[in-house]
Amino acid sequence: GQFSSQVMSLRPIPQHNQIAVSTDTGESGLFDLDLRTRILGFYNMEPLQFSADGTRVLVAVGDAWGTVPYHSSGILASVFPADTGRDPIRAIEFSPLGDALLVTKQAGVHLIPLGRDCEPGFLPAMGAVNAGWIPGSDEIVVQTRGSIRWHGLEPGTLRPSSTPIHVWDDPSTGWMERGALCAATPSLTVVRSDSRIEEIDLRRRKTLRVIEDPRLRGARTLDHSEDEILFDSGNGDRVRSLHGLLDRLGLRAEEPVLAFRFSPDGKGLLLGDRSTHRLVSIEGEKALWSQAAGNVIGRGNRVIAWSPDSQIVALVTGTDRVGLFRASTGDRIAQLIHSFDIHVTCMAISPGNRWMAIGLENGSLQLWDLQRLRNELGALKGRIHGQQEPGPAALGVGGRPIRRHWTRTGLNLSKGPVVVPERDSRCTGAQLDLGPGRQGVSHSYLIDSADDSRHRSGFLTHAGTSFDARWILFLDSQGSRLARETAPQVVTLPLDQPRVHSIHLLANAAYAPTSVKRPVQIARLRIRYREGPPLEFPIRLGIEVEDMWSPDDAGSPTQTRVAWRGLDSSSEFSGRWLQLYHATFMNPTPERAVESIEIESSMAFSSLMVSGITVE
Repeated sequence: GQFSSQVMSLRPIPQHNQIAVSTDTGESGLFDLDLRTRILGFYNMEPLQFSADGTRVLVAVGDAWGTVPYHSSGILASVFPADTGRDPIRAIEFSPLGDALLVTKQAGVHLIPLGRDCEPGFLPAMGAVNAGWIPGSDEIVVQTRGSIRWHGLEPGTLRPSSTPIHVWDDPSTGWMERGALCAATPSLTVVRSDSRIEEIDLRRRKTLRVIEDPRLRGARTLDHSEDEILFDSGNGDRVRSLHGLLDRLGLRAEEPVLAFRFSPDGKGLLLGDRSTHRLVSIEGEKALWSQAAGNVIGRGNRVIAWSPDSQIVALVTGTDRVGLFRASTGDRIAQLIHSFDIHVTCMAISPGNRWMAIGLENGSLQLWDLQRLRNELGALKGRIHGQQEPGPAALGVGGRPIRRHWTRTGLNLSKGPVVVPERDSRCTGAQLDLGPGRQGVSHSYLIDSADDSRHRSGFLTHAGTSFDARWILFLDSQGSRLARETAPQVVTLPLDQPRVHSIHLLANAAYAPTSVKRPVQIARLRIRYREGPPLEFPIRLGIEVEDMWSPDDAGSPTQTRVAWRGLDSSSEFSGRWLQLYHATFMNPTPERAVESIEIESSMAFSSLMVSGITVE
């Protein structure tokens, strides 16, 4: 395993053939000694000691520490192919059966078994840019800038022969850019330096077609369907179509496109710019859906991955995450947090949609077991389904959230799109709807609890005040940024009701370690009047709100009012109650017309999570 800083400690994990590794910069990881891979990576959390039965671990996070349950799911494995260290991964290809993986790096090609009982293989090929499997044979093809070589595999192994079966190495062909593989043909289409595209039949090792066009000069990346070829123009963020498809789609010549990829069935085309992904229908020549990209990192057809059945598409949705979407509807199935600001260079989904492979610019490869992810999350029956799912959920130091590796995110691949429950008929205008459809709300998460009476419902009443509690409004903090959550720092809620006597808040806090001395302000509530200065109230940990989970010590000194106590999958896992608190803010000048309510984070370590607001 490789880290960017000095390794400080190695700790064996009892009852598991695994070790925990810590570095001097806070980066840590768990390594499986049987798999010889890193199965979990995390930051700013140091494992100090494991219990004798391997079920709990003492960890430190900043100035907080505590014991947390230890769970190794095996959903994610990080592999560092050992050749040139942190040289970026250039290409990834699954075998036709999905039981092996080809990983291309500058020094050569790695062959990694997935379910095969054999050792991994390596083929030295300095300057390699692409590699693929030849279906129905024990051969692979490797492309460098100047040649294409066919190599056989030793029977029953992943060890390639060092001597090629065939070499396509004509000096007159000149420099070749990375080609586009087509598994159906199978073929490899490459861009020549002399304004030519050449498609090569990989089985028969002969040229299928050659296209010469002056527009191809300077092209570096291409992708093609049966009737169309897309290529970058070699001039910034411009992608062009050889046979006019982009013109028919109405894409303006000045419109930037960074990423593009045809679906395997040739019916769809995914286009990505700096802020948006769009899926367009080739047959209908129209846009089907679009998704915010956050920031598309990388160019060409490597930062988009289609499942072989064209049902799922993987997109880079930020510098540290990849989203899985249903191609038919654009609904997000899952969000995978792959790293800490390490850019994606290539991705692939295996046949049968079992594995998701992500190649990163630091030379590491991540393998996500999507089948196990479905099974584990289905069994855990998570209760929080995000309109924008948070990253790997909290591990919980002493019941306080840190980062946990996809064990209780509430994300359930088998459920598909989340169904938003209707607003309770008992709600009036006094109970504010905190869903993302409300003006001013951009980040709120849906509570799904209809199948378990122990979990809270969407309508709660405490001390005579009722709340619409279907949503969680999450605010930014130092703790959330450390955990790579995305949340607003300020939320402004316009009011239709100008006369306000009191404001009731149903809320709790995340990232609230017991080491923080109470009370401490974590947010402020501000009443903005139509005329005159605003009025501000503090929201303090230990007075208005407390940690989302019940404290270790039931006698913990706090002045909060507990409005609801129950269980969800997170509290069941940690053995603590989940709690909500009721705070009331009186308006001293109810005769003044109110324009809006504003909640602003103080950017302390703890995050405020609002579950309901009622205005009287």
